[in-house]
Formats: sequence, C-alpha cells, structure tokens
Amino acid sequence: MNPLDILKYGETTLQDSLARIPPSEWERKGVCGWWSVKHIIAHLASYEVLLEELLSEFSAAPILTPTLSELGSEGPYIFNDSQVEKRQTLSVDEMISEYAASNQRVMAAALGVPAEKWSQVGTL
Repeated sequence: MNPLDILKYGETTLQDSLARIPPSEWERKGVCGWWSVKHIIAHLASYEVLLEELLSEFSAAPILTPTLSELGSEGPYIFNDSQVEKRQTLSVDEMISEYAASNQRVMAAALGVPAEKWSQVGTL
C-alpha cells in the first residue's frame, strides 16, 4: 500500500469521525480507557509531531527531534501520558489546530520522501 494514501485516507477517516462528535462530548472521559476525545486528539497531535521529526530526516534541512528524544528516554507509556498532559490546558479548538498544523507539515514532509525509501527495510 502507498504510505501517502495511508496518511491521506487516515486523516479523512479521522476528520469524518470527529465531525460526528457533538462538542458537548469532547471532554467526556471513558472513550478509550479513561481518555476523552480531547485526550485522544492530544495523543494524536504528539505522534504527528513525532512523525514530522522523523520524516524531516529525508529533507534538505532536518529539524531537531526533541519529541523523539522524549519517547526514547521516557518509553511509550510515560511518553503518551506526558504528551497528553502537556496539552490539557489547550482548548479543544487549540488542540485541533495543533494537530491540523502538524498533520499538514507531516503531509508536506512525506511528499519529500523518495518513493524507493518507503519500501526499504531498516532504520533511518
């Protein structure tokens, strides 16, 4: 499967799902474990930032990777919780804006990855 299609259609599916959730339900806990929809978007936003950092390695000007460093030092469980916690002071609209901006940068970075790299096995 084409990674760009996966990113594109995954985003479409997410946005279609979010459009069906009434604003009054965004902060109700228990949607996934104890997380609310807002928590889930915070989680997704943190992984969009992480993916942006990873994909930048294929550009002419790679960016710093503090999020990747945090994941490496904290491990996935603490990383998830700390990234979600960092975003809890944001409003739902701010969180969606952060996610959307990161997603746009991910899509732009993904377009810059040479096609042959997507099928290569291994690490950066």
